[in-house]
Amino acid sequence: MKSENLVTGTILVLLGLAFLGRNLGILPGIPWSNLWRLWPVFLIVVGLQVLFPKGKLSVLAPTVLIIAVIIALFGLGPFQRSTVDYGQQLQSIPVAERADVVGLTLRNVGVADLRVAGRELDGTDAVQYKAERAVIDRSEVDVSPTITTYYLYGNSSAGSRWFGSTTAPKVDIALDSNLLWHLDLGIGVGVIQANLIDVDWEKLRVDTGVGQLTVRVAPASWGRSMSVHNGVGSIRLELPAGAPVSLQLNTPSFMHNLERMGLQRQGDRYVSTAFEGSDTPLEIRVDGGLSHVAVHWVQ
Repeated sequence: MKSENLVTGTILVLLGLAFLGRNLGILPGIPWSNLWRLWPVFLIVVGLQVLFPKGKLSVLAPTVLIIAVIIALFGLGPFQRSTVDYGQQLQSIPVAERADVVGLTLRNVGVADLRVAGRELDGTDAVQYKAERAVIDRSEVDVSPTITTYYLYGNSSAGSRWFGSTTAPKVDIALDSNLLWHLDLGIGVGVIQANLIDVDWEKLRVDTGVGQLTVRVAPASWGRSMSVHNGVGSIRLELPAGAPVSLQLNTPSFMHNLERMGLQRQGDRYVSTAFEGSDTPLEIRVDGGLSHVAVHWVQ
């Protein structure tokens, strides 16, 4: 068998096993940030293909690929979790005067393990954040008559420093749970975990190129909209049981099975049984690319 056929087949088998492991719970999540760091391995694999297109040594290319992916998926060797403490102290952004509706926008963060949650903050603070290895470079506040928006900007050099580290840098963001939020969160590669149980929010946008997204929300007495974009990876939506949900999905049908997750197909969207006639719907749009999409109902 030709070496290129072996490599192509190996890639398809590894992708299939990774997604199967994720769906069956064997892998808690596909570590896309680890896999992204393996891009030089593909140069090695292509080189081995050229050197040994046939014969017994043609198995070298797929063997190297299999070993590298296993190490990345299971966090072995250089991918083991780092115990490094945060390299930057806790930072706070004060509440602007007359801030009834507030927004948080994250920009220019290339690689990160991002966690967002609500918290009872000091009455003078709207946002608190802690960024490992100074991922966040600066912050700004834009005050308008309708909304006050807090901007966090990534450090452009933090991504290059990360490539010599064992894990993606961590960013923890706490939001004042007494404010009504519009959130716009985005990273290039990594993990986003948005636990919005204790956050009053009206609009949410989450965007990443390669990564794992988990969004958990609580019931609300007002209408809300959520937009999720992910190129490759997984999207997990943890929604309140009995919530009036409408979900518009743009991803291949084999990457989800929403009708088995308590949603019914209605035209170009999926809806929950409580959606019809509701005055407080949760409108969700998912552009999943090649991401596995799952909905879980939380009591």
